Amino acid sequence: MQGGEPRILDTVRDVVALHRDRYVFPLQLCVTKLSGVGADAIFLGCLRPAPLDAHNLRAWVTPGGVILCTDPQFASLTGMTAAEMVRSPNARFIPSPSQ
Repeated sequence: MQGGEPRILDTVRDVVALHRDRYVFPLQLCVTKLSGVGADAIFLGCLRPAPLDAHNLRAWVTPGGVILCTDPQFASLTGMTAAEMVRSPNARFIPSPSQ
């Protein structure tokens, strides 16, 4: 609360959420400050499903190269379901230099 300039307030951010059935999916998050100061501040967060974009494919990957989730277009490109891609190493989808 005392950390300086806000970096998330009043912007829409793409995030990955964990479903109670233990799979991840993309969402958009927007947080705004309603009222108050310091510890008495009240914030409102809105979540919505990330819209599909026919011109962009998205995959969320850990720094170690493991796929967390993909959008339906990315999964369709590979011929796999999104569920099959979760926990797959991204090296599986990238041809080796010798090929």
